[in-house]
Amino acid sequence: MQRCIDAGSVLGTPDPRCQGALQLTLRQIMGSPNVLRQYAAAGRAEVLVDGGILRGTDVIKAVARGARAVGVGKLQGLALAAAGEAGIARMLELLALEIRTMMGLMGVTSLAQLNPSWVRPAQPVSCASITSAYPCFEELTRRFTTPG
Repeated sequence: MQRCIDAGSVLGTPDPRCQGALQLTLRQIMGSPNVLRQYAAAGRAEVLVDGGILRGTDVIKAVARGARAVGVGKLQGLALAAAGEAGIARMLELLALEIRTMMGLMGVTSLAQLNPSWVRPAQPVSCASITSAYPCFEELTRRFTTPG
């Protein structure tokens, strides 16, 4: 990764709108925070997390690991499909509420107070899916798709 940053490469999914930026998924940023923070702090790379952001807590984790911005394209698509423009507005409200709630529970008042010490590795409780943020929906889906 260090050689890629030195060469000015874009990592992760190439996106022409992010030229010269370091674009990673949440999974990638969770695996290599020290290198990313070092380069971001030195101003040698902008860290953008694009992929895997489904909740406000995902935003908190990405920022704590050194991200300057996150992409919420999947959330935008789901919100747009569900309720159009009003759905996107509501999604942004909920995302902001989740971020503020999590920061309050952590006892921080600014995203600038976050650092990698706030994030610890943990084993998943269950396999992740696109709807894993909605356990009631998953339970209903299991009920209607399980034979018997």
